[in-house]
This record gives sequence, structure tokens and C-alpha cells, in this order.
Amino acid sequence: MNNRAYYFTSRDFATRHTDVLRIAIEEINTIEQWISKNKPAAALELSNVLGLDKSITELFLNRVATGPHPSPATSWPSSSRLPTPSLTSS
Repeated sequence: MNNRAYYFTSRDFATRHTDVLRIAIEEINTIEQWISKNKPAAALELSNVLGLDKSITELFLNRVATGPHPSPATSWPSSSRLPTPSLTSS
């Protein structure tokens, strides 16, 4: 089983802040490259930050898929929205 992380933004933000998104993606890629080459050190760092046993973070890092992959959401029409929950009681 591969674990994956997704990053979302609005179309408006992405259009207005392409420079910020480019930098964020570059930094995420740099970190993921370091993690893939330094899994024991990354597992230790992650275990310290999260307060988990290193064996747990090692297992996670061995399962997680790194690197950018297109999201199926990129093909969603801009009009697609999740239903808004009702805040009224019945």
C-alpha cells in the first residue's frame, strides 16, 4: 500500500501566485529527494517531531510514494464542488 499526500489550492490562488506555487513545489521535491536518499535520518527526524517510535516512521517512509504525480482532481471541471453540509437542525 502506498501512502500519498495531496496539496490543493484554488484556481484563483494558483493563477495569481504561480511564483509561490513553483517555489513550494521545488521545496517539496527537494525535501522528498533528501528523504528518499536518507530514510533512516528522515525517520528519526519525523519520529522526534511527531513523538512516535522510529519504527513507525520508518514503516511510513518505506510505504510513502515520493515525487510529484498528477492528481485526478486536475481533470475535475472548475464547477465541481463538494456538497455543503447543512447547518440547520431538522
